[in-house]
Amino acid sequence: MAAEMVLSDSAAWGSQELTNAAAAVAKAAAVGKEGGKGPAAAPRAAQGAMVVVVGAGPAGLLAAHFLARHHGCRVEVYDRRGHPGPIPIRPGDEDDDDRAFALAMNVRGGGAVAAAGLDPAAFTSVPGTHMCEVRDTVLARGDGLPRVGGGRGSAITIAFDQPRVVGSRQAFVRALLHQVEQQQAAAAAAAGGSAKGGSVAFHWGQPFVSADLAARTATFEKGEVGATFSVEYDLLVAADGYWSRVRRAAERQAADLCVTTSPPNHQYKVVRGLRPVPHLRLGPAAGQSGYGSLFMVTEAKAGVRAAGGGPPGSFFMSQPSEEAGVTAVLSMVHARWQGLEGGTAAAYRELLRVGYPSLPDSWAEEMAAQLAVRPLYDTGMQVHASQLHAPGVVLLGDAGHAVSPATSNGMNSALEDALVLSQALEACGGDLAALPERYTAARLEDAHALQWMDRAMSALVGRGGAAAALKASLVARVILSKATGGWVRPHALVLLKDGSLPYGEAARQVRRDAAVAKLVATGLGVALVAAWLKGKAH
Repeated sequence: MAAEMVLSDSAAWGSQELTNAAAAVAKAAAVGKEGGKGPAAAPRAAQGAMVVVVGAGPAGLLAAHFLARHHGCRVEVYDRRGHPGPIPIRPGDEDDDDRAFALAMNVRGGGAVAAAGLDPAAFTSVPGTHMCEVRDTVLARGDGLPRVGGGRGSAITIAFDQPRVVGSRQAFVRALLHQVEQQQAAAAAAAGGSAKGGSVAFHWGQPFVSADLAARTATFEKGEVGATFSVEYDLLVAADGYWSRVRRAAERQAADLCVTTSPPNHQYKVVRGLRPVPHLRLGPAAGQSGYGSLFMVTEAKAGVRAAGGGPPGSFFMSQPSEEAGVTAVLSMVHARWQGLEGGTAAAYRELLRVGYPSLPDSWAEEMAAQLAVRPLYDTGMQVHASQLHAPGVVLLGDAGHAVSPATSNGMNSALEDALVLSQALEACGGDLAALPERYTAARLEDAHALQWMDRAMSALVGRGGAAAALKASLVARVILSKATGGWVRPHALVLLKDGSLPYGEAARQVRRDAAVAKLVATGLGVALVAAWLKGKAH
Protein backbone atom coordinates (compact mmCIF):
# COMPACT_ATOMS: atom_id res chain seq x y z
CA MET A 1 0.00 0.00 0.00
CA ALA A 2 1.28 3.45 -0.81
CA ALA A 3 2.58 5.45 2.11
CA GLU A 4 0.25 8.17 3.37
CA MET A 5 0.84 11.58 1.77
CA VAL A 6 2.13 14.11 4.29
CA LEU A 7 1.39 17.78 3.65
CA SER A 8 3.57 20.70 4.64
CA ASP A 9 2.40 22.94 7.45
CA SER A 10 2.36 25.78 4.92
CA ALA A 11 -1.25 25.91 3.70
CA ALA A 12 -0.39 28.76 1.37
CA TRP A 13 1.87 26.43 -0.59
CA GLY A 14 -0.21 23.25 -0.54
CA SER A 15 -3.92 23.97 -0.86
CA GLN A 16 -4.00 25.74 -4.22
CA GLU A 17 -1.80 23.14 -5.90
CA LEU A 18 -3.99 20.26 -4.74
CA THR A 19 -7.01 22.14 -6.11
CA ASN A 20 -5.30 22.66 -9.46
CA ALA A 21 -4.42 18.97 -9.67
CA ALA A 22 -7.94 17.69 -8.93
CA ALA A 23 -8.89 17.82 -12.63
CA ALA A 24 -5.86 15.71 -13.51
CA VAL A 25 -6.95 13.05 -11.02
CA ALA A 26 -10.41 12.93 -12.59
CA LYS A 27 -8.94 12.55 -16.08
CA ALA A 28 -6.66 9.76 -14.93
CA ALA A 29 -9.54 7.91 -13.30
CA ALA A 30 -11.67 8.28 -16.43
CA VAL A 31 -9.05 6.52 -18.54
CA GLY A 32 -9.27 3.54 -16.24
CA LYS A 33 -13.04 3.33 -16.82
CA GLU A 34 -12.98 3.85 -20.57
CA GLY A 35 -9.93 1.76 -21.40
CA GLY A 36 -6.89 2.78 -23.44
CA LYS A 37 -5.46 2.01 -26.83
CA GLY A 38 -4.19 -1.46 -27.61
CA PRO A 39 -3.97 -4.53 -25.39
CA ALA A 40 -3.56 -3.94 -21.68
CA ALA A 41 -0.09 -4.63 -20.30
CA ALA A 42 0.30 -7.12 -17.47
CA PRO A 43 -0.11 -5.36 -14.13
CA ARG A 44 3.09 -4.38 -12.34
CA ALA A 45 2.73 -3.48 -8.66
CA ALA A 46 4.53 -0.30 -7.66
CA GLN A 47 5.46 -1.58 -4.21
CA GLY A 48 9.05 -2.80 -4.45
CA ALA A 49 9.26 -2.17 -8.21
CA MET A 50 12.42 -0.81 -9.83
CA VAL A 51 12.09 2.74 -11.20
CA VAL A 52 14.95 4.39 -13.07
CA VAL A 53 14.90 8.20 -13.18
CA VAL A 54 17.20 9.91 -15.67
CA GLY A 55 17.95 13.49 -14.64
CA ALA A 56 18.38 14.79 -11.09
CA GLY A 57 16.84 18.21 -11.69
CA PRO A 58 13.79 19.49 -9.79
CA ALA A 59 11.31 17.22 -11.66
CA GLY A 60 13.46 14.10 -11.38
CA LEU A 61 14.19 14.59 -7.68
CA LEU A 62 10.56 15.24 -6.75
CA ALA A 63 9.29 12.32 -8.85
CA ALA A 64 11.86 10.02 -7.24
CA HIS A 65 10.72 11.10 -3.78
CA PHE A 66 7.02 10.65 -4.59
CA LEU A 67 7.56 7.17 -6.05
CA ALA A 68 9.73 5.98 -3.17
CA ARG A 69 8.06 7.62 -0.20
CA HIS A 70 4.41 7.40 -1.26
CA HIS A 71 4.36 4.30 -3.47
CA GLY A 72 7.13 2.08 -2.08
CA CYS A 73 9.27 1.93 -5.24
CA ARG A 74 13.00 1.27 -5.35
CA VAL A 75 14.22 4.31 -7.27
CA GLU A 76 17.63 4.69 -8.92
CA VAL A 77 18.43 8.23 -10.09
CA TYR A 78 21.13 8.77 -12.73
CA ASP A 79 22.59 12.12 -13.74
CA ARG A 80 25.43 13.01 -16.09
CA ARG A 81 26.59 15.76 -13.73
CA GLY A 82 28.45 15.33 -10.47
CA HIS A 83 26.87 15.77 -7.06
CA PRO A 84 25.52 19.35 -6.89
CA GLY A 85 27.05 20.00 -3.47
CA PRO A 86 25.94 20.27 0.16
CA ILE A 87 23.69 22.62 2.10
CA PRO A 88 24.75 25.03 3.49
CA ILE A 89 26.75 26.30 0.55
CA ARG A 90 30.23 26.99 1.82
CA PRO A 91 31.76 30.48 1.42
CA GLY A 92 33.54 30.68 -1.89
CA ASP A 93 31.80 27.56 -3.22
CA GLU A 94 30.26 28.49 -6.59
CA ASP A 95 26.60 27.46 -6.28
CA ASP A 96 25.94 27.33 -10.01
CA ASP A 97 27.48 27.52 -13.45
CA ASP A 98 27.22 30.33 -15.96
CA ARG A 99 24.29 28.71 -17.71
CA ALA A 100 21.63 28.66 -15.02
CA PHE A 101 19.71 31.85 -14.32
CA ALA A 102 17.42 32.53 -11.38
CA LEU A 103 14.12 30.65 -11.21
CA ALA A 104 10.98 31.58 -9.27
CA MET A 105 8.91 28.89 -7.54
CA ASN A 106 5.25 29.96 -7.25
CA VAL A 107 2.33 28.34 -5.45
CA ARG A 108 2.04 25.69 -8.17
CA GLY A 109 5.56 24.38 -7.75
CA GLY A 110 5.64 24.94 -4.01
CA GLY A 111 2.33 23.10 -3.61
CA ALA A 112 3.75 20.06 -5.40
CA VAL A 113 6.79 20.10 -3.10
CA ALA A 114 4.50 20.35 -0.05
CA ALA A 115 2.28 17.52 -1.31
CA ALA A 116 5.36 15.29 -1.46
CA GLY A 117 5.88 15.81 2.27
CA LEU A 118 8.82 18.18 1.80
CA ASP A 119 8.94 21.72 3.18
CA PRO A 120 9.13 24.56 0.63
CA ALA A 121 9.57 27.04 3.48
CA ALA A 122 12.90 25.41 4.31
CA PHE A 123 14.25 26.57 0.94
CA THR A 124 14.68 30.03 2.42
CA SER A 125 14.70 29.37 6.19
CA VAL A 126 17.70 27.00 6.14
CA PRO A 127 20.93 29.06 6.12
CA GLY A 128 23.16 28.74 3.10
CA THR A 129 20.60 27.84 0.42
CA HIS A 130 21.17 31.15 -1.43
CA MET A 131 17.45 31.60 -2.02
CA CYS A 132 14.96 34.23 -0.92
CA GLU A 133 11.24 35.04 -1.01
CA VAL A 134 9.95 37.83 -3.23
CA ARG A 135 6.58 39.57 -3.10
CA ASP A 136 6.54 41.55 -6.34
CA THR A 137 8.03 42.25 -9.75
CA VAL A 138 9.35 45.67 -10.68
CA LEU A 139 8.99 46.52 -14.38
CA ALA A 140 11.11 49.33 -15.79
CA ARG A 141 12.86 50.53 -18.92
CA GLY A 142 16.62 50.77 -19.00
CA ASP A 143 16.36 54.54 -18.54
CA GLY A 144 13.59 54.40 -15.92
CA LEU A 145 15.03 52.67 -12.84
CA PRO A 146 15.06 54.46 -9.48
CA ARG A 147 18.21 56.58 -9.05
CA VAL A 148 20.61 57.28 -6.25
CA GLY A 149 19.33 60.18 -4.18
CA GLY A 150 15.67 59.25 -4.32
CA GLY A 151 14.74 59.58 -7.98
CA ARG A 152 11.79 57.22 -8.39
CA GLY A 153 12.12 56.65 -12.10
CA SER A 154 9.19 55.26 -14.08
CA ALA A 155 9.14 51.75 -12.66
CA ILE A 156 5.87 49.85 -12.11
CA THR A 157 5.51 47.38 -9.23
CA ILE A 158 3.22 44.35 -9.59
CA ALA A 159 2.49 42.54 -6.32
CA PHE A 160 2.08 38.76 -6.11
CA ASP A 161 -0.87 37.10 -4.36
CA GLN A 162 1.57 34.67 -2.75
CA PRO A 163 5.32 34.99 -2.23
CA ARG A 164 7.67 33.21 -4.63
CA VAL A 165 10.97 31.57 -3.83
CA VAL A 166 13.82 32.75 -6.04
CA GLY A 167 17.17 31.10 -6.61
CA SER A 168 19.32 29.47 -9.24
CA ARG A 169 18.37 26.09 -10.69
CA GLN A 170 21.32 24.54 -8.90
CA ALA A 171 20.22 26.08 -5.61
CA PHE A 172 16.78 24.48 -6.01
CA VAL A 173 18.41 21.15 -6.82
CA ARG A 174 20.60 21.36 -3.73
CA ALA A 175 17.69 22.28 -1.47
CA LEU A 176 15.46 19.47 -2.82
CA LEU A 177 18.26 16.90 -2.69
CA HIS A 178 19.10 17.94 0.87
CA GLN A 179 15.54 17.25 2.05
CA VAL A 180 15.16 14.03 0.06
CA GLU A 181 18.42 12.63 1.47
CA GLN A 182 17.42 13.67 4.99
CA GLN A 183 14.05 11.93 4.75
CA GLN A 184 15.60 8.83 3.20
CA ALA A 185 18.14 8.61 6.04
CA ALA A 186 15.41 9.07 8.65
CA ALA A 187 13.22 6.39 7.03
CA ALA A 188 16.13 3.95 6.81
CA ALA A 189 17.04 4.55 10.46
CA ALA A 190 13.44 4.01 11.54
CA ALA A 191 13.32 0.74 9.57
CA GLY A 192 16.57 -0.51 11.10
CA GLY A 193 18.79 0.16 8.10
CA SER A 194 16.45 -0.28 5.15
CA ALA A 195 13.62 1.98 4.08
CA LYS A 196 10.80 -0.57 3.69
CA GLY A 197 8.49 2.04 2.25
CA GLY A 198 10.80 2.55 -0.73
CA SER A 199 14.26 3.94 -1.33
CA VAL A 200 16.16 6.39 -3.51
CA ALA A 201 19.76 5.87 -4.62
CA PHE A 202 21.76 8.42 -6.61
CA HIS A 203 24.38 7.78 -9.30
CA TRP A 204 26.31 10.91 -10.22
CA GLY A 205 28.44 11.39 -13.30
CA GLN A 206 26.81 8.49 -15.15
CA PRO A 207 25.09 9.71 -18.36
CA PHE A 208 22.26 7.84 -20.09
CA VAL A 209 23.30 6.10 -23.33
CA SER A 210 20.33 4.10 -24.63
CA ALA A 211 17.26 2.08 -23.71
CA ASP A 212 15.58 -1.07 -24.97
CA LEU A 213 11.89 -0.51 -24.31
CA ALA A 214 10.90 -4.09 -25.14
CA ALA A 215 13.47 -5.59 -22.78
CA ARG A 216 12.95 -2.86 -20.14
CA THR A 217 16.68 -2.11 -19.85
CA ALA A 218 18.55 1.20 -19.77
CA THR A 219 22.26 1.61 -20.50
CA PHE A 220 24.54 4.14 -18.84
CA GLU A 221 28.14 5.21 -19.18
CA LYS A 222 30.60 4.60 -16.36
CA GLY A 223 33.25 7.06 -15.33
CA GLU A 224 35.69 5.42 -17.72
CA VAL A 225 35.30 6.56 -21.32
CA GLY A 226 33.53 3.92 -23.39
CA ALA A 227 32.62 1.66 -20.45
CA THR A 228 28.88 1.03 -20.11
CA PHE A 229 26.50 -1.00 -17.97
CA SER A 230 22.79 -1.83 -18.18
CA VAL A 231 20.04 -1.91 -15.56
CA GLU A 232 16.57 -3.42 -15.71
CA TYR A 233 13.56 -1.33 -14.80
CA ASP A 234 9.81 -1.52 -14.37
CA LEU A 235 9.38 2.20 -15.17
CA LEU A 236 11.76 4.62 -16.87
CA VAL A 237 11.27 8.32 -16.02
CA ALA A 238 12.71 10.85 -18.49
CA ALA A 239 13.52 14.04 -16.60
CA ASP A 240 16.63 14.94 -18.55
CA GLY A 241 15.56 18.22 -20.11
CA TYR A 242 15.03 19.72 -23.55
CA TRP A 243 17.77 17.63 -25.17
CA SER A 244 16.42 14.45 -23.50
CA ARG A 245 18.27 11.35 -24.67
CA VAL A 246 15.58 9.15 -23.12
CA ARG A 247 12.84 10.85 -25.16
CA ARG A 248 14.82 10.44 -28.38
CA ALA A 249 15.42 6.75 -27.64
CA ALA A 250 11.69 6.31 -26.97
CA GLU A 251 10.76 8.11 -30.20
CA ARG A 252 12.76 5.61 -32.23
CA GLN A 253 10.92 2.68 -30.66
CA ALA A 254 7.36 3.96 -30.11
CA ALA A 255 5.36 4.83 -33.23
CA ASP A 256 2.72 6.76 -31.25
CA LEU A 257 5.25 9.15 -29.76
CA CYS A 258 5.82 12.05 -32.15
CA VAL A 259 7.84 15.04 -30.97
CA THR A 260 8.52 18.39 -32.60
CA THR A 261 10.98 20.92 -31.24
CA SER A 262 11.20 24.65 -31.94
CA PRO A 263 14.54 26.43 -32.20
CA PRO A 264 15.63 28.93 -29.56
CA ASN A 265 14.35 32.47 -30.01
CA HIS A 266 16.73 34.23 -27.62
CA GLN A 267 20.21 33.89 -26.18
CA TYR A 268 21.44 34.98 -22.79
CA LYS A 269 24.45 35.58 -20.56
CA VAL A 270 24.56 35.61 -16.77
CA VAL A 271 26.28 38.25 -14.64
CA ARG A 272 26.73 37.25 -11.01
CA GLY A 273 27.88 38.58 -7.67
CA LEU A 274 27.04 42.27 -8.16
CA ARG A 275 27.16 44.28 -4.95
CA PRO A 276 23.62 45.21 -3.77
CA VAL A 277 22.72 48.92 -3.84
CA PRO A 278 20.22 50.45 -1.38
CA HIS A 279 18.05 52.25 -3.95
CA LEU A 280 17.19 49.01 -5.83
CA ARG A 281 15.27 46.82 -3.39
CA LEU A 282 16.20 43.43 -4.82
CA GLY A 283 16.57 41.80 -1.42
CA PRO A 284 16.07 42.57 2.29
CA ALA A 285 18.39 45.12 3.82
CA ALA A 286 21.65 43.75 5.21
CA GLY A 287 21.06 41.81 8.42
CA GLN A 288 17.26 42.05 8.15
CA SER A 289 14.52 39.59 7.26
CA GLY A 290 11.76 40.30 4.77
CA TYR A 291 10.96 40.00 1.11
CA GLY A 292 12.85 40.97 -2.00
CA SER A 293 11.73 41.88 -5.51
CA LEU A 294 12.34 40.68 -9.03
CA PHE A 295 13.37 43.32 -11.56
CA MET A 296 12.52 43.10 -15.26
CA VAL A 297 14.41 45.86 -17.08
CA THR A 298 13.61 46.36 -20.77
CA GLU A 299 16.12 48.06 -23.03
CA ALA A 300 15.50 51.79 -23.55
CA LYS A 301 14.31 52.98 -26.95
CA ALA A 302 17.65 54.69 -27.55
CA GLY A 303 19.40 51.33 -27.30
CA VAL A 304 17.00 49.73 -29.78
CA ARG A 305 17.48 52.61 -32.23
CA ALA A 306 21.26 52.36 -31.90
CA ALA A 307 21.02 48.67 -32.78
CA GLY A 308 19.01 49.41 -35.92
CA GLY A 309 15.64 48.34 -34.54
CA GLY A 310 14.20 44.96 -33.65
CA PRO A 311 12.95 43.54 -30.34
CA PRO A 312 14.48 45.15 -27.24
CA GLY A 313 16.80 43.24 -24.96
CA SER A 314 16.07 42.82 -21.27
CA PHE A 315 17.73 42.20 -17.94
CA PHE A 316 16.17 39.89 -15.37
CA MET A 317 17.64 40.74 -11.96
CA SER A 318 17.35 39.08 -8.55
CA GLN A 319 19.24 38.84 -5.29
CA PRO A 320 19.02 35.24 -4.01
CA SER A 321 21.00 36.11 -0.87
CA GLU A 322 23.19 38.84 0.57
CA GLU A 323 26.22 36.55 0.25
CA ALA A 324 25.54 35.66 -3.39
CA GLY A 325 24.87 39.28 -4.38
CA VAL A 326 22.78 40.34 -7.37
CA THR A 327 22.36 38.10 -10.43
CA ALA A 328 21.53 39.79 -13.74
CA VAL A 329 20.60 37.85 -16.90
CA LEU A 330 20.84 39.70 -20.22
CA SER A 331 18.56 38.20 -22.89
CA MET A 332 18.42 39.31 -26.53
CA VAL A 333 17.51 37.87 -29.94
CA HIS A 334 20.31 36.13 -31.82
CA ALA A 335 21.00 39.01 -34.23
CA ARG A 336 21.81 41.39 -31.37
CA TRP A 337 24.58 39.14 -30.08
CA GLN A 338 26.31 38.72 -33.41
CA GLY A 339 28.15 42.02 -33.26
CA LEU A 340 29.05 41.57 -29.60
CA GLU A 341 30.32 38.01 -29.32
CA GLY A 342 34.09 37.92 -29.33
CA GLY A 343 34.19 41.65 -28.65
CA THR A 344 35.74 43.52 -25.77
CA ALA A 345 34.24 44.86 -22.56
CA ALA A 346 34.09 48.27 -24.23
CA ALA A 347 31.36 47.09 -26.60
CA TYR A 348 29.25 45.93 -23.66
CA ARG A 349 29.89 49.16 -21.79
CA GLU A 350 28.42 51.01 -24.75
CA LEU A 351 25.41 48.69 -24.83
CA LEU A 352 24.79 49.38 -21.14
CA ARG A 353 25.38 53.13 -21.49
CA VAL A 354 22.85 53.57 -24.29
CA GLY A 355 20.27 50.89 -23.52
CA TYR A 356 20.40 50.78 -19.71
CA PRO A 357 21.66 54.16 -18.51
CA SER A 358 19.80 53.98 -15.18
CA LEU A 359 21.62 50.86 -13.98
CA PRO A 360 23.89 51.67 -11.02
CA ASP A 361 27.18 53.25 -12.10
CA SER A 362 29.00 50.95 -9.67
CA TRP A 363 27.86 47.93 -11.70
CA ALA A 364 28.87 49.11 -15.17
CA GLU A 365 32.51 47.98 -15.24
CA GLU A 366 31.84 44.63 -13.56
CA MET A 367 28.85 43.85 -15.79
CA ALA A 368 30.75 44.71 -18.97
CA ALA A 369 33.76 42.64 -17.90
CA GLN A 370 31.63 39.58 -17.13
CA LEU A 371 29.52 39.88 -20.29
CA ALA A 372 32.67 39.93 -22.41
CA VAL A 373 33.82 36.54 -21.12
CA ARG A 374 30.69 34.67 -20.06
CA PRO A 375 29.43 31.87 -22.34
CA LEU A 376 26.35 32.52 -24.48
CA TYR A 377 23.41 30.13 -24.15
CA ASP A 378 20.15 29.52 -25.99
CA THR A 379 16.69 29.87 -24.51
CA GLY A 380 13.07 29.92 -25.62
CA MET A 381 13.00 26.39 -27.08
CA GLN A 382 9.80 24.34 -27.04
CA VAL A 383 9.20 20.59 -27.02
CA HIS A 384 5.75 19.51 -28.24
CA ALA A 385 4.98 15.80 -27.77
CA SER A 386 1.94 13.94 -29.09
CA GLN A 387 1.84 12.08 -25.78
CA LEU A 388 3.87 12.06 -22.59
CA HIS A 389 4.67 8.37 -22.54
CA ALA A 390 6.00 5.37 -24.42
CA PRO A 391 5.83 1.73 -23.32
CA GLY A 392 7.22 1.73 -19.78
CA VAL A 393 8.39 5.36 -20.09
CA VAL A 394 7.03 8.73 -18.89
CA LEU A 395 8.25 12.21 -19.88
CA LEU A 396 8.49 14.91 -17.21
CA GLY A 397 9.29 18.61 -17.43
CA ASP A 398 11.28 19.89 -20.40
CA ALA A 399 11.71 16.35 -21.72
CA GLY A 400 8.00 16.36 -22.62
CA HIS A 401 6.81 19.97 -22.79
CA ALA A 402 9.58 22.57 -22.66
CA VAL A 403 8.49 26.23 -22.67
CA SER A 404 10.30 29.56 -22.70
CA PRO A 405 11.06 31.52 -19.50
CA ALA A 406 8.29 34.01 -20.46
CA THR A 407 5.64 31.95 -18.66
CA SER A 408 7.56 31.68 -15.35
CA ASN A 409 6.26 28.12 -15.30
CA GLY A 410 9.02 25.90 -16.66
CA MET A 411 10.23 24.58 -13.31
CA ASN A 412 6.80 24.95 -11.70
CA SER A 413 5.08 22.81 -14.33
CA ALA A 414 7.88 20.24 -14.04
CA LEU A 415 7.35 19.99 -10.27
CA GLU A 416 3.61 19.68 -10.86
CA ASP A 417 4.32 16.83 -13.32
CA ALA A 418 5.78 14.83 -10.43
CA LEU A 419 2.61 15.39 -8.38
CA VAL A 420 0.33 14.43 -11.29
CA LEU A 421 2.44 11.30 -11.90
CA SER A 422 1.98 10.28 -8.26
CA GLN A 423 -1.76 10.95 -8.40
CA ALA A 424 -2.11 9.00 -11.65
CA LEU A 425 -0.35 6.02 -10.05
CA GLU A 426 -2.73 6.25 -7.10
CA ALA A 427 -5.70 6.42 -9.48
CA CYS A 428 -4.71 3.23 -11.29
CA GLY A 429 -4.32 1.28 -8.08
CA GLY A 430 -0.52 1.30 -8.00
CA ASP A 431 -0.21 -0.49 -11.36
CA LEU A 432 3.02 0.70 -13.02
CA ALA A 433 2.07 -0.96 -16.30
CA ALA A 434 -1.04 1.25 -16.58
CA LEU A 435 0.71 4.38 -15.32
CA PRO A 436 2.32 5.77 -18.53
CA GLU A 437 -0.95 6.02 -20.47
CA ARG A 438 -2.81 7.23 -17.38
CA TYR A 439 -0.21 9.98 -16.87
CA THR A 440 -0.63 11.22 -20.45
CA ALA A 441 -4.42 11.30 -20.01
CA ALA A 442 -4.03 13.35 -16.84
CA ARG A 443 -1.39 15.78 -18.04
CA LEU A 444 -1.30 16.23 -21.82
CA GLU A 445 -4.10 18.81 -22.16
CA ASP A 446 -2.54 21.07 -19.54
CA ALA A 447 0.94 20.64 -21.04
CA HIS A 448 -0.29 21.67 -24.48
CA ALA A 449 -2.30 24.56 -22.99
CA LEU A 450 0.83 25.89 -21.29
CA GLN A 451 2.71 25.78 -24.58
CA TRP A 452 -0.12 27.59 -26.36
CA MET A 453 0.01 30.34 -23.73
CA ASP A 454 3.78 30.50 -24.07
CA ARG A 455 3.29 31.35 -27.75
CA ALA A 456 0.50 33.79 -26.83
CA MET A 457 2.81 35.64 -24.45
CA SER A 458 5.41 35.89 -27.21
CA ALA A 459 2.69 37.46 -29.38
CA LEU A 460 2.33 40.31 -26.89
CA VAL A 461 5.48 41.90 -28.31
CA GLY A 462 4.18 41.61 -31.86
CA ARG A 463 1.73 43.60 -33.92
CA GLY A 464 -1.44 42.85 -35.85
CA GLY A 465 -4.90 41.56 -35.05
CA ALA A 466 -4.04 38.62 -32.76
CA ALA A 467 -1.51 40.62 -30.72
CA ALA A 468 -3.84 43.63 -30.53
CA ALA A 469 -6.77 41.51 -29.33
CA LEU A 470 -4.62 39.84 -26.70
CA LYS A 471 -3.27 43.17 -25.45
CA ALA A 472 -6.78 44.68 -25.39
CA SER A 473 -8.16 41.76 -23.37
CA LEU A 474 -5.25 41.99 -20.94
CA VAL A 475 -5.77 45.72 -20.35
CA ALA A 476 -9.55 45.29 -20.05
CA ARG A 477 -9.17 42.55 -17.42
CA VAL A 478 -6.76 44.65 -15.37
CA ILE A 479 -9.11 47.66 -15.42
CA LEU A 480 -12.24 45.61 -14.65
CA SER A 481 -10.54 43.64 -11.89
CA LYS A 482 -9.51 46.86 -10.12
CA ALA A 483 -12.86 48.56 -10.75
CA THR A 484 -14.85 45.63 -9.32
CA GLY A 485 -12.56 44.99 -6.35
CA GLY A 486 -11.47 41.66 -7.73
CA TRP A 487 -14.96 40.39 -8.67
CA VAL A 488 -13.72 40.18 -12.26
CA ARG A 489 -10.69 37.94 -12.13
CA PRO A 490 -7.33 39.23 -13.40
CA HIS A 491 -6.24 38.10 -16.83
CA ALA A 492 -5.25 34.45 -17.14
CA LEU A 493 -1.69 35.40 -18.14
CA VAL A 494 -1.37 37.16 -14.76
CA LEU A 495 -2.86 34.23 -12.84
CA LEU A 496 -0.62 31.88 -14.81
CA LYS A 497 2.48 33.46 -13.34
CA ASP A 498 1.01 33.24 -9.83
CA GLY A 499 0.29 29.54 -10.34
CA SER A 500 -3.32 29.91 -9.19
CA LEU A 501 -5.08 28.67 -12.34
CA PRO A 502 -4.89 25.28 -14.13
CA TYR A 503 -3.24 25.64 -17.53
CA GLY A 504 -6.21 24.37 -19.51
CA GLU A 505 -8.61 26.80 -17.83
CA ALA A 506 -6.17 29.67 -18.31
CA ALA A 507 -5.86 28.95 -22.05
CA ARG A 508 -9.65 28.85 -22.44
CA GLN A 509 -10.00 32.21 -20.69
CA VAL A 510 -7.33 33.80 -22.91
CA ARG A 511 -9.09 32.52 -26.06
CA ARG A 512 -12.50 33.75 -24.87
CA ASP A 513 -11.20 37.18 -23.89
CA ALA A 514 -9.34 37.62 -27.18
CA ALA A 515 -12.45 36.62 -29.13
CA VAL A 516 -14.59 39.11 -27.19
CA ALA A 517 -11.99 41.84 -27.77
CA LYS A 518 -12.09 41.16 -31.51
CA LEU A 519 -15.89 41.29 -31.55
CA VAL A 520 -15.93 44.56 -29.61
CA ALA A 521 -13.30 46.06 -31.90
CA THR A 522 -15.24 44.89 -34.96
CA GLY A 523 -18.47 46.33 -33.55
CA LEU A 524 -16.87 49.66 -32.81
CA GLY A 525 -15.38 49.70 -36.29
CA VAL A 526 -18.76 49.01 -37.88
CA ALA A 527 -20.40 51.68 -35.73
CA LEU A 528 -17.76 54.25 -36.68
CA VAL A 529 -18.11 53.45 -40.39
CA ALA A 530 -21.91 53.67 -40.16
CA ALA A 531 -21.67 57.02 -38.38
CA TRP A 532 -19.24 58.32 -41.01
CA LEU A 533 -21.52 57.18 -43.87
CA LYS A 534 -24.51 58.74 -42.16
CA GLY A 535 -22.63 62.01 -41.83
CA LYS A 536 -21.65 61.91 -45.51
CA ALA A 537 -25.29 61.31 -46.49
CA HIS A 538 -26.29 64.51 -44.72
